Amino acid sequence: MTDQLVRAYYDQEAADYHRHYDGTPGDYPANHIRLDLVLRRIEALRLDHDQLEGTYAVAGRPWRVYEIGCGEGTPLLRMLERGWAVGGCDLSPAMVALARDQLHAVLYDPAAVQWGDVELGVDAPGDAWDVVIATGVLPHLTRPAALFEEAHRLLRPGGTLLVEFR
Repeated sequence: MTDQLVRAYYDQEAADYHRHYDGTPGDYPANHIRLDLVLRRIEALRLDHDQLEGTYAVAGRPWRVYEIGCGEGTPLLRMLERGWAVGGCDLSPAMVALARDQLHAVLYDPAAVQWGDVELGVDAPGDAWDVVIATGVLPHLTRPAALFEEAHRLLRPGGTLLVEFR
Protein backbone atom coordinates (compact mmCIF):
# COMPACT_ATOMS: atom_id res chain seq x y z
CA MET A 1 0.00 0.00 0.00
CA THR A 2 1.17 3.52 -0.74
CA ASP A 3 2.96 5.28 2.09
CA GLN A 4 0.65 6.76 4.74
CA LEU A 5 2.87 9.85 4.85
CA VAL A 6 1.91 10.68 1.26
CA ARG A 7 -1.79 10.53 2.13
CA ALA A 8 -1.27 12.66 5.24
CA TYR A 9 0.72 15.25 3.29
CA TYR A 10 -1.93 15.67 0.59
CA ASP A 11 -4.75 15.71 3.13
CA GLN A 12 -2.94 18.57 4.86
CA GLU A 13 -2.33 20.46 1.59
CA ALA A 14 -5.77 19.89 0.03
CA ALA A 15 -7.49 23.13 1.03
CA ASP A 16 -4.85 25.31 -0.63
CA TYR A 17 -3.74 23.03 -3.45
CA HIS A 18 -5.88 24.84 -6.04
CA ARG A 19 -3.37 27.71 -5.93
CA HIS A 20 -1.06 25.59 -8.10
CA TYR A 21 -3.61 25.79 -10.93
CA ASP A 22 -5.39 29.11 -10.47
CA GLY A 23 -3.96 30.82 -13.55
CA THR A 24 -1.49 32.91 -11.60
CA PRO A 25 1.31 30.41 -11.07
CA GLY A 26 3.29 32.67 -8.72
CA ASP A 27 6.11 31.01 -6.85
CA TYR A 28 5.38 27.47 -8.06
CA PRO A 29 4.31 27.43 -11.72
CA ALA A 30 5.10 23.76 -12.38
CA ASN A 31 1.58 22.34 -11.91
CA HIS A 32 0.04 25.14 -13.95
CA ILE A 33 2.52 24.63 -16.79
CA ARG A 34 2.28 20.84 -16.58
CA LEU A 35 -1.51 20.92 -16.78
CA ASP A 36 -1.45 23.13 -19.88
CA LEU A 37 1.02 20.75 -21.54
CA VAL A 38 -1.07 17.70 -20.69
CA LEU A 39 -4.26 19.32 -21.99
CA ARG A 40 -2.56 20.28 -25.25
CA ARG A 41 -1.20 16.75 -25.64
CA ILE A 42 -4.66 15.23 -25.10
CA GLU A 43 -6.14 17.63 -27.66
CA ALA A 44 -3.42 16.62 -30.14
CA LEU A 45 -4.18 12.95 -29.51
CA ARG A 46 -7.83 13.57 -30.32
CA LEU A 47 -6.93 15.30 -33.57
CA ASP A 48 -4.49 12.53 -34.51
CA HIS A 49 -7.08 9.82 -33.85
CA ASP A 50 -9.87 11.70 -35.65
CA GLN A 51 -7.70 11.80 -38.77
CA LEU A 52 -7.22 8.01 -38.78
CA GLU A 53 -10.46 7.12 -40.49
CA GLY A 54 -11.94 3.82 -39.40
CA THR A 55 -9.44 3.16 -36.63
CA TYR A 56 -10.92 5.22 -33.83
CA ALA A 57 -14.63 5.05 -33.14
CA VAL A 58 -15.62 7.94 -30.87
CA ALA A 59 -18.21 9.61 -33.08
CA GLY A 60 -21.19 10.82 -31.12
CA ARG A 61 -19.64 10.72 -27.69
CA PRO A 62 -17.28 12.93 -25.70
CA TRP A 63 -13.61 12.12 -25.22
CA ARG A 64 -13.21 10.12 -21.98
CA VAL A 65 -10.29 11.00 -19.71
CA TYR A 66 -9.49 9.36 -16.36
CA GLU A 67 -6.98 10.93 -13.99
CA ILE A 68 -5.11 8.80 -11.47
CA GLY A 69 -4.09 11.20 -8.71
CA CYS A 70 -6.70 13.82 -9.60
CA GLY A 71 -6.05 15.95 -6.52
CA GLU A 72 -8.61 18.61 -5.68
CA GLY A 73 -10.18 18.50 -9.13
CA THR A 74 -8.95 21.57 -11.00
CA PRO A 75 -7.51 19.50 -13.87
CA LEU A 76 -10.83 17.70 -14.20
CA LEU A 77 -12.65 21.04 -14.42
CA ARG A 78 -10.31 22.16 -17.20
CA MET A 79 -11.13 18.95 -19.07
CA LEU A 80 -14.86 19.46 -18.56
CA GLU A 81 -14.50 22.94 -20.11
CA ARG A 82 -13.34 21.17 -23.27
CA GLY A 83 -16.43 18.97 -23.32
CA TRP A 84 -14.67 15.80 -22.23
CA ALA A 85 -16.18 13.20 -19.91
CA VAL A 86 -13.98 12.77 -16.86
CA GLY A 87 -13.33 10.49 -13.94
CA GLY A 88 -10.59 10.18 -11.42
CA CYS A 89 -9.26 8.91 -8.15
CA ASP A 90 -6.94 10.15 -5.47
CA LEU A 91 -5.26 8.65 -2.43
CA SER A 92 -6.16 11.63 -0.23
CA PRO A 93 -9.72 11.65 1.15
CA ALA A 94 -9.48 15.43 1.58
CA MET A 95 -8.54 15.87 -2.08
CA VAL A 96 -11.40 13.58 -3.15
CA ALA A 97 -13.88 15.63 -1.11
CA LEU A 98 -12.70 18.88 -2.71
CA ALA A 99 -12.77 17.40 -6.21
CA ARG A 100 -16.32 16.15 -5.65
CA ASP A 101 -17.35 19.60 -4.41
CA GLN A 102 -15.89 21.20 -7.53
CA LEU A 103 -17.67 18.74 -9.83
CA HIS A 104 -20.94 19.26 -7.97
CA ALA A 105 -20.56 23.06 -8.34
CA VAL A 106 -20.51 22.71 -12.16
CA LEU A 107 -23.39 20.18 -12.11
CA TYR A 108 -21.20 17.20 -12.98
CA ASP A 109 -21.65 13.92 -11.13
CA PRO A 110 -19.37 14.06 -8.07
CA ALA A 111 -19.29 10.25 -8.01
CA ALA A 112 -16.96 10.47 -11.02
CA VAL A 113 -14.17 10.89 -8.44
CA GLN A 114 -13.45 8.21 -5.88
CA TRP A 115 -10.88 7.51 -3.25
CA GLY A 116 -8.44 5.06 -4.72
CA ASP A 117 -5.01 3.59 -4.21
CA VAL A 118 -3.71 2.60 -7.63
CA GLU A 119 -1.59 -0.10 -6.01
CA LEU A 120 -4.80 -1.78 -4.77
CA GLY A 121 -6.87 -1.08 -7.89
CA VAL A 122 -9.37 1.70 -8.38
CA ASP A 123 -13.15 1.56 -8.56
CA ALA A 124 -13.66 2.60 -12.17
CA PRO A 125 -14.89 0.73 -15.23
CA GLY A 126 -12.30 -1.02 -17.33
CA ASP A 127 -11.93 -0.75 -21.11
CA ALA A 128 -13.77 2.56 -20.90
CA TRP A 129 -11.32 5.45 -21.15
CA ASP A 130 -9.70 7.03 -24.21
CA VAL A 131 -6.91 8.55 -22.14
CA VAL A 132 -5.58 7.82 -18.65
CA ILE A 133 -3.27 10.41 -17.13
CA ALA A 134 -1.06 10.23 -14.07
CA THR A 135 1.04 13.28 -13.31
CA GLY A 136 3.31 13.15 -10.30
CA VAL A 137 2.02 9.76 -9.15
CA LEU A 138 4.98 7.45 -9.79
CA PRO A 139 7.31 8.85 -7.11
CA HIS A 140 4.71 8.05 -4.46
CA LEU A 141 4.33 4.37 -5.32
CA THR A 142 6.09 1.47 -3.67
CA ARG A 143 5.20 -0.71 -6.67
CA PRO A 144 5.27 1.52 -9.79
CA ALA A 145 4.22 -1.34 -12.07
CA ALA A 146 0.76 -1.11 -10.44
CA LEU A 147 0.17 2.20 -12.22
CA PHE A 148 0.76 0.63 -15.62
CA GLU A 149 -1.29 -2.46 -14.80
CA GLU A 150 -4.26 -0.38 -13.66
CA ALA A 151 -4.00 2.02 -16.60
CA HIS A 152 -4.00 -0.97 -18.97
CA ARG A 153 -7.19 -2.22 -17.32
CA LEU A 154 -8.88 1.20 -17.49
CA LEU A 155 -8.02 2.06 -21.10
CA ARG A 156 -10.17 1.02 -24.02
CA PRO A 157 -8.30 -0.88 -26.73
CA GLY A 158 -6.12 1.65 -28.53
CA GLY A 159 -6.32 4.16 -25.66
CA THR A 160 -3.39 6.26 -24.48
CA LEU A 161 -1.59 6.53 -21.15
CA LEU A 162 0.17 9.81 -20.33
CA VAL A 163 2.56 9.55 -17.38
CA GLU A 164 4.72 12.28 -15.91
CA PHE A 165 6.70 12.35 -12.72
CA ARG A 166 8.49 15.05 -10.84
